Amino acid sequence: MRPNIALLFLCVVLCCVSCNSAKNPPSEQASTSSTQRLTTIKTRLQSHLQTMQSAAQRLDSLTAGEITDTSRGRALQQAFHESHAAYKRAEWAIEYFAAQTAHEINGAPIDEFEENDKIVVPATGFQVLEESLFPKINLADSTTIRFNTRTIVSLTTRAQQVVKSQELTDAHVFDALWLEIARVQTLGVSGFDAPVLLTGVADAALVLEELQEVVQQYAPARKTSDSLDKAWKSLQTLFTRAIAECRASTDFLAFDRAAWFVGSVNPLAAQLKSLQAALNIAPLPFSSAFRAEARHIFDSAAFNVLHFAPVFARDFTAEQRNAQIALGKQLFTDPVLSGNGTRACASCHQPDKAFTDGLRTSAALTPAGKVQRNAPTLLNAALQTSQFLDLRVAFLEDQASDVVQNVDEMHGSLAEAVKRLSANKSYTQAFMRSFSDSSQTPVNELRIKQAIAAFERSLVALNSRFDRFMRGDTSILSATEKHGFNLYMGKAKCGTCHFAPLFNGTVPPVYLRTEQEVIGVPREAKTVNASIDADVGRFAINAYAAHKYAFKTPTVRNSSLTAPYMHNGVYETLEQVMDFYNRGGGVGIGVRGVEHQTLSPDPLRLTPSEQQAIIAFLRALEDVPQ
Repeated sequence: MRPNIALLFLCVVLCCVSCNSAKNPPSEQASTSSTQRLTTIKTRLQSHLQTMQSAAQRLDSLTAGEITDTSRGRALQQAFHESHAAYKRAEWAIEYFAAQTAHEINGAPIDEFEENDKIVVPATGFQVLEESLFPKINLADSTTIRFNTRTIVSLTTRAQQVVKSQELTDAHVFDALWLEIARVQTLGVSGFDAPVLLTGVADAALVLEELQEVVQQYAPARKTSDSLDKAWKSLQTLFTRAIAECRASTDFLAFDRAAWFVGSVNPLAAQLKSLQAALNIAPLPFSSAFRAEARHIFDSAAFNVLHFAPVFARDFTAEQRNAQIALGKQLFTDPVLSGNGTRACASCHQPDKAFTDGLRTSAALTPAGKVQRNAPTLLNAALQTSQFLDLRVAFLEDQASDVVQNVDEMHGSLAEAVKRLSANKSYTQAFMRSFSDSSQTPVNELRIKQAIAAFERSLVALNSRFDRFMRGDTSILSATEKHGFNLYMGKAKCGTCHFAPLFNGTVPPVYLRTEQEVIGVPREAKTVNASIDADVGRFAINAYAAHKYAFKTPTVRNSSLTAPYMHNGVYETLEQVMDFYNRGGGVGIGVRGVEHQTLSPDPLRLTPSEQQAIIAFLRALEDVPQ
């Protein structure tokens, strides 16, 4: 689904922030006034957008005639590069203030299905053009090229209007800059938005150069505090270092992302927060996926788990929430919720197996039943916007009720569970404590779901050896594990679907949608002439042809502990999983009938040692709370 809710979300955010900024004006210690610097920033943005639009218009005019000669082809490609580079310089603001426009300009080249309206919206923008123009121009795509160049021209006009009407604040700017650094780390250098050209590292240099230019507007005056002067100088050094390291790399695949992240970019993001604090620019007050105190995306407490929860789950005190977690843990392990009183949530999500059950597909409640899918880990399940492998519900509360009522899983009834729990004095007292309800009826269906969801939201595990490496303990990973991460984010393309730092399919850095992919999982673990598994995935929910065999992109954190793999448990080892991807997914192993595989069918050409390095990295992501 296209993230239209992003615009509504941002409108609410900006209204709230404008009010807050009026009450808490930033420091005037910088060399220019707030009004002057914000005006300069807007003017600079408009200049980049004008360059972007002019290059797109030139590209459009070049496609008006036949593309038959080499010089015209080179001119087309050059115009693309100029327009795309200008967009990259404006990206930090367009992604922040006009999220839907940014998505249409530079989203993935895959048509999207509007679930509510049941319509297909064609992919548009730079990534569609990239496929038609590189490595050589596809003359058969001339109509597509012309349509997308005109679309970019139109979208740029829209972006210009947004920038013109936007009332910037210093708090907005710093928030947008920090998120852009996160975007570079999670999407840019993984190749997510330049999958053909693989210019992500060079683009990162462009982006960081622009961010440094924007920050120049906050240069301190000659007479200023030592803390501000120190924060400013340190930030300039980090910008220069991070940019130079990108410029020095001419090979996208060989770029040492591990060293760049831990040595330059994480400190850069943290120092940007330090400069913001030294300037007395208060963090924005609204709820986002990242906590305001997060220094960089790999901070131990970077994520705000309640960002992914429904609104009604957020308005509790810390004491109430802790009581709900304890109650939810008790319910999670108690078979009281099942129809025959023999099965609990923990039966299929066992703590000693990283909250999975170790089976290909979970055992049915009765011999006559059948559960067709593998039980996913619940560790970090709260940090995504959709639940179940077919993404059929958004919140953990709904996942809990779905499982309880499923005939083959628990075959229970929340209404019956309310009666049983209400008859138990210990439980009624626990519900009273958890929800501050001293009435005679503290137990209800919603609260049962809330308690279980509260417990599952406590299962956030982001303190693996890899995380500690990213926080500065550079001796904790082996050379092989670091190489594995670099391959994961580069040559193997894993990071274009399983996004760092959560390594799941919820798209950073705004985290408004969780992606699904068609990878062609086979029925049996064959490497030639394989047959597709019968489970149609998301297609069973929305009947959209391109979603046939589509499944949610899960986290690969703790994957070394959660075998077997895939929705049907077809692969027993990570070696088998790596081999599947290395061959090009389902198409690569001869599966037929997968018309919309979103995974590239081209072999990755990973050597055996490279595959083992990636597996070593995945093992460095192990983190099971005790």
